[in-house]
Amino acid sequence: MTNKIRILQVVSIMNVGGIETMLMNYLRNIDRNLFEVDFLVHREDEGFFDKEIKTLGAQIYKAPSINPFKKGEYKSFMKEFFNNHHYDIVHSHLDALSYFPLMCAKNANIDVRVAHSHVNGFDKDAKYLLRRYYTTKIPKVATDYAACSESAGKFMFPNAENVKVILNPLDIEKFKYSEQSSHDLKQEFSIPENSKVVGHVGRFNKAKNHPFIVELAKLNPELIFVCVGEGDDKPVIEKLCLDQEVDNIVFTGVRSDVYRFYSLFDIFILPSFYEGLGNVAIEAQCAGIPTIVSEHVSSDVDLTNLVDRFPLNLDMWSSAIQKHISDSKELMIPQSLMKYDIKPALENLESFYCKLVGGKDK
Repeated sequence: MTNKIRILQVVSIMNVGGIETMLMNYLRNIDRNLFEVDFLVHREDEGFFDKEIKTLGAQIYKAPSINPFKKGEYKSFMKEFFNNHHYDIVHSHLDALSYFPLMCAKNANIDVRVAHSHVNGFDKDAKYLLRRYYTTKIPKVATDYAACSESAGKFMFPNAENVKVILNPLDIEKFKYSEQSSHDLKQEFSIPENSKVVGHVGRFNKAKNHPFIVELAKLNPELIFVCVGEGDDKPVIEKLCLDQEVDNIVFTGVRSDVYRFYSLFDIFILPSFYEGLGNVAIEAQCAGIPTIVSEHVSSDVDLTNLVDRFPLNLDMWSSAIQKHISDSKELMIPQSLMKYDIKPALENLESFYCKLVGGKDK
């Protein structure tokens, strides 16, 4: 192709999280002779990945936050933005709120507008009905649909005929067990060398169900629970631990070396209320560790016999942890996980983009 395909990735902010990590894995490896990728974020503060994004030659633009009750400011900004910046594809990762940037992209006559689902449920909070409403409006402004799993696609776009599943790629070799990483992290966080460690990786929000992890820690005081991640609910969970005198949970905060923690974990837990996919459960399997997920996590993560799934019952989870925490790690990566390796996943994404802009094969 003589001209590069210009793509705008639309997100909230490029902090460490499942969506952002996926986009960074693709950005680091995408064919820069064929594609030019920029980012539109909706927060003023600097994101964790912003510096690396700029180093990789991509631009980051900041839009006003989306307020459904104050659409004028947003529409005005986006009109001027698209007048000054041309894109072949606008790819939005804001779930229900994707309606807004895609509506503006449609008004700007951008031909390819992709709505991407990363969830298979919504919080049943005050904004629930609003989210559901804007989900129903997305087909009016999107030309194409993508999702991280089949269940995420069916949830957000139940009437769409074609939803492209775009896998969250991994550098699989990084997740292999490392005795050195386990030793070093135990030293860093003052965890006794012979301790058994229950691990969790995820943003601190309601969907991830961290209070359940606190209850599990109370039931299993001889185990160390390690929670990797950051988020708005983290201070709430830390206070909950103080109030309930739970002292066997380690909070690591944001880490750029998340892959190393899977070598520290003896077992991985994901007690989410909902997940678009649950990519961290796939990472745990790459590391060869027993993995327990809730029944709300997509069955797409059941790629090996390392996975058990249960309803959110504390006794069942506590028993499963005790049963499997001393299991030996699987040191060989099963073939079933290889489709998540960056090379085939990237080929899938690049072919998708090429076809969207004119049926061209890469």
